Amino acid sequence: MTRDETEEVLARAGQATDEAFDLFEAALTCALHEDPSRDGAPARALMEDAVRRLGERLKLDRPEEALTETLSGDLHFTGDLINYNHPANADLIAVAERRKGLPVALGVFYIAAARRCGLKVFGVDFPAHFLLRVETEDGPIALDPFSHGRIVLPSELTSRALQAG
Repeated sequence: MTRDETEEVLARAGQATDEAFDLFEAALTCALHEDPSRDGAPARALMEDAVRRLGERLKLDRPEEALTETLSGDLHFTGDLINYNHPANADLIAVAERRKGLPVALGVFYIAAARRCGLKVFGVDFPAHFLLRVETEDGPIALDPFSHGRIVLPSELTSRALQAG
C-alpha cells in the first residue's frame, strides 16, 4: 500500500459514521502510512483470530471475562512496563508482533475484536490512563487493557479521579 493509497483510505474513514468507522483498519492504515513497505496482513490475521476466539468464549463466559481471557490470556496482550515510551508501543503493527503496547494501542485490539463480536465497548480517557468501558447486562464495567484486561473497581475509579483533581 502506497502513502497515497493510505491517505485515500484514511480520508474515506474520516467520512464514515461512528457506527461504520473501523477503528482497527484506521489505526493499521496509520501504521502503514508511516512505513508503506510493511505488511499489515499479520495484524489483520491476529485480529481475525481474536474475533474467532472471542466469539467462542462468548458462548460460555460473561462479556468482560471473555474479552479479557481472549486478548490477555489467549493472545498475551499486555502493557509494556519496561519500555513504556518506546515508539513501537503506539504502532499497531509492532503491537501485533510484540503483543505489548500503550493502553490506547492495546485498546484498539480490545475494542475492535469486541465490536466485531457484537459487544459494546468504548475507550475512556481516564485521568492519567486509558481504560475500556464494557456494557454488560448488569451495567458498565471498566477494564484496563494495559494490566492484562483486569477489571477496575468503582472504588478505584473514584480514587483515581479524586487524585487527579
